[in-house]
Amino acid sequence: MDPSNQRDFQHLLRRVTDLVKKARPDELAALLKGDARLEIVSKKQGAKSAKTMADLDYDESWLNVVIADLQKCETRVEGERVLRAARLRKAQLQRMCRLMDIPYQSKDTLGQLQDTLVDATIGVRLRSRAILGR
Repeated sequence: MDPSNQRDFQHLLRRVTDLVKKARPDELAALLKGDARLEIVSKKQGAKSAKTMADLDYDESWLNVVIADLQKCETRVEGERVLRAARLRKAQLQRMCRLMDIPYQSKDTLGQLQDTLVDATIGVRLRSRAILGR
């Protein structure tokens, strides 16, 4: 592909536009602020290609935002809604558990991890309030 060729360049821009349209609003905001970047990765590397340090930093900062939102929730339903809205993958939920020192099993499903996170943040608080009679 020759970027100086107008047709190739238009095709490239359409591909980038399609990628941007599929991105989550938080990803676009991070991209605009300079906290994230677009990167070209060859398909020959496979689906399990290594993430760059910038990607890992972005993931962790995004997870910290989700954790803060989760900790603000007053009900389990709100917490579940926060996690669903974040559309996190299993690996990201596992990372959240590690960041919050919450034990989990590697065989846990996406739903089990979400339940574990909600219970460890909101459920604990609700049980404590019930015991104290608040």
